[in-house]
Amino acid sequence: MIVYLLFLLLSLQRIISEYCPKSEEFILSQDNKCFKLYDGTIGFENISQSCNNNKGILSGFINNNETRDVLQLLKNHYKDLNATYIDRGFTCRNKKEPCLMNRNKNEGILNNVTYLTDKFPCRGVMRIRDLTFFCIDMSIKTDIVYACQKNPLYIKNCTSYNGYDKYIDGNCYKLLEKIDFTKKTAEIMCKDNSGTLPIITNDFENLAANQLLDKHKSQFWLDFSCPTKNVSSCRWSTNKEMIYQKLESCPTKNVSSCRWSTNKEMIYKKLEKLNDDNLCGHMKKPGIWDTDHCDKKKKVICQIRNE
Repeated sequence: MIVYLLFLLLSLQRIISEYCPKSEEFILSQDNKCFKLYDGTIGFENISQSCNNNKGILSGFINNNETRDVLQLLKNHYKDLNATYIDRGFTCRNKKEPCLMNRNKNEGILNNVTYLTDKFPCRGVMRIRDLTFFCIDMSIKTDIVYACQKNPLYIKNCTSYNGYDKYIDGNCYKLLEKIDFTKKTAEIMCKDNSGTLPIITNDFENLAANQLLDKHKSQFWLDFSCPTKNVSSCRWSTNKEMIYQKLESCPTKNVSSCRWSTNKEMIYKKLEKLNDDNLCGHMKKPGIWDTDHCDKKKKVICQIRNE
């Protein structure tokens, strides 16, 4: 029978716009980048040190989507930062030579830059209201904000696993072959590729599964199986009960107030009665799981968990 998870895409999108998983000081943007904004009055050295400690890149947003994300976060979540400029991560040595990116001295700035100081080197910034570029005195601390950026869950690098990609939940995923296989064969294939079939225990892992379903346009096996018609018999291959943890809504505008729910729901309580013994789980539609006979064939996506 179909498994309907308590997963509302609209509410999850709202949560994602506020909270970066396992990085409570960072906010997750629409393009799945984590950002933390700083008031320039803290001082550049302190801001740079904090960003480095969080394994982020300071003022590293370079494309239009990232710029849009930062400005949206500034408008919606950092309303108390009433600055004119945002640091863009470049430095100008003089007015004759191209301004260069701080993290790549071989990369020049193509935008027109207006100089508001005759002291060099000067700091490259963008005026927030019209997105124009300026260079200001390095000593200026007021009226400027900084953005620290990192990928969600700065953790395991999936590129160390051949063919795996990291998704929003921080886990690594890989599609094996373009044809379908039985559940048992799928389990063996994933084991040979250092992983398991997908285990889903929270909202972000369910969102990752939805993204995989949308990308590959096909149903795929999940890790759980149900040996009897009793839904409480359903288990992950780790023999753990199927517990699902949701995010609570943030009680205040401060993103640090967001927390995981302490109430872990039993997934099988959301199941309708199973029609047969020995059924295996699979992803059917976005947010919807289903069970089927294990000798049926479906796509194989493997997961390496960040644990």
